[in-house]
Amino acid sequence: MHKITVKYNLILQTDGKWRLQIWTAETENITPNIFVYQRKIAMPFEESSRDIFVNIAQPSDITEYPKNVPNDTFPFFRLPSMDIVLDDSKLVQETMDNIELDVEQLCTALDRIQ
Repeated sequence: MHKITVKYNLILQTDGKWRLQIWTAETENITPNIFVYQRKIAMPFEESSRDIFVNIAQPSDITEYPKNVPNDTFPFFRLPSMDIVLDDSKLVQETMDNIELDVEQLCTALDRIQ
């Protein structure tokens, strides 16, 4: 059986936007690094590359993508948390609901293949 518990921290910023922090608080039989990111190469006049949240990992992502930093030839990697800013409170709830659903689907998929 695979299990992941995610926790949330929601902060209303002074500009009226919502900062949503999500992290894996507890896991059973699975890595906590389930948040897939892609490192975007710096564009002209940018000082550094950017890491963009892409999705909650699928079973293949867990085996294929490295933890913590991308490798030299592939820009995708996994972290145990994400931190995003959203403009709308409805979008905050929708995002949290979608994360919960994606985490549940990941656990179900891993239970089926093992």
